Amino acid sequence: MSSMASAPGPAGGKDKDKKEGADQSMIGTYKIVGFIAGGKSSQVWEVQAGEGQKRIALKQLTVEAMKDPEQLAAIKNEFAVGKALEHPNIIKYLDGHWGSMFKKEAYFTMELFMAPNLKAQLFNNLNSVQVRFRRIVESAAMAYQHLHDKGFINRDIKPDNVLVNKSGELKVIDMSLAAKPAGALAKALNSKAKTAKGTRSYMAPEQIMRKPLTFQVDLYSFGVMLFEMLTGGPPFAGSTPNDLLMRHIQESPPPPSMINPNVTEEMDRVVLRLLSKKPDQRHKSFNEFLAEFRRVNPWKEEVVEKRELTEKEKAEQEIGDNLGERLDSRTDAMRTMLGIAPPKKKPAAAPPPPESQSKPAAAATPAVPARPAAPMAPAAAAPFPPGMYPGGFVPGQFPPGAFPQGQFPQPQFPGGQYPPGMMPPPGFYPQPGYPMPQQVPGQMLPVGMAAPWVGVPGGPGQVAPGGATSGGPIPPGGSGPAVPGAVRPPQIAAAPPAPRPAVPRPAVPAAAASPVPPGKPAAPPAKKPASPPAGDAMKIDDLLGFDDLPSA
Repeated sequence: MSSMASAPGPAGGKDKDKKEGADQSMIGTYKIVGFIAGGKSSQVWEVQAGEGQKRIALKQLTVEAMKDPEQLAAIKNEFAVGKALEHPNIIKYLDGHWGSMFKKEAYFTMELFMAPNLKAQLFNNLNSVQVRFRRIVESAAMAYQHLHDKGFINRDIKPDNVLVNKSGELKVIDMSLAAKPAGALAKALNSKAKTAKGTRSYMAPEQIMRKPLTFQVDLYSFGVMLFEMLTGGPPFAGSTPNDLLMRHIQESPPPPSMINPNVTEEMDRVVLRLLSKKPDQRHKSFNEFLAEFRRVNPWKEEVVEKRELTEKEKAEQEIGDNLGERLDSRTDAMRTMLGIAPPKKKPAAAPPPPESQSKPAAAATPAVPARPAAPMAPAAAAPFPPGMYPGGFVPGQFPPGAFPQGQFPQPQFPGGQYPPGMMPPPGFYPQPGYPMPQQVPGQMLPVGMAAPWVGVPGGPGQVAPGGATSGGPIPPGGSGPAVPGAVRPPQIAAAPPAPRPAVPRPAVPAAAASPVPPGKPAAPPAKKPASPPAGDAMKIDDLLGFDDLPSA
């Protein structure tokens, strides 16, 4: 409610009958308490008849409006219609004052219902309206049905003329355009009204075209109001006032679920029936509408009230978003200033259980018998070319770098004893009286060193008892007469490789061939496209003009 300082003065303050020093806080015998609302032709005030009396509302014509006979007739008509109504969802009209021939005034009083209108609530808190949707709709429909039962058409049903408080209690106001429906003679003659009255966003097509009106006019306007409650806006909007009126006449309204997906299809059908272009396709009465509406679930998912956060909750949310769970002196000071408790410390995480307890014992995997290892066959010695020793020199010749015949280095170790694994230098022959250095098993003699058994009785290449030789002379080239002084080393027969045991392998079944449907020949293999000739390769100039094609 606005204060008196910002509210306009009462209409009588500018009247020529105003006397100097007259009390501007009074309208007639009523004391002004506050300003409620105002328009071009009227003002609504909160007044009080006397000290300790109940506060009521007072609607008064402005000074300029009182000069217009049509406006004066309208306010008198509103009071007469309202006085004839008696319904809990319609504001109660009390007394009317129309002045006298000495003092012009036009106002009436009604009960005071301090609540915002539905239009303001749709703009400020659509969610709250949708939570109370069913109750608001049923209460308003019963109020307008009572108006029809009394024989009046409202002609100006809109959210601005419906007051709703937080608990969902509702009062219909403003009967200024209420009128009797057209009589049988007017319908037969199809006579048109002089002017179309109403609010453009809520006017029925026949009302715009000034045709004889029936009760279905109010059902159309009521359908527009329901559409706005379901979606947050009216079904039609125009660039100009006349464009908006033409849309009511020509265009089909969209289903509410197209704008609000939470609206059910059955609720769509109810609203679209109310918005039919032809009056006979709408509900016959508000009672018929209520019977259908009460069987319908308007929402796919129940609409829940969204509670508005308090200042403290907003501060907590802001601190949580900006500072998180920081625990320092600065954030603690902010919390203390705003009266916000510090965040609770999170308990220390429990240590993970031992692996032996956390994980169940895995089932023992059956041991797979190991395959028997195949015996390693000794590597066969590579055969030397005929008449050659290892190192690539001919028997009877010194290898490269060897000393001449008979000149040999003296042993460097006492008694010719070389460390284990160490062989004498190339070309060294044991001297008489010196023992032969030990040879590492499996190691071949160094290049240029004669075999130690040469000239040793009983050694290889010497005549053994019985006339057999243990190596025999080596003929050059592998055949022919023997070369004096050259002997063949004893040949060690290589052991034959042991056969590898056969490991049984499961037989893999052959893949079944895909059956070919009878009568359907197999598709021929795809041919590889031939590469274009060098002269036919695409050039940049070939793409010119493709930018003009649409992208979709």
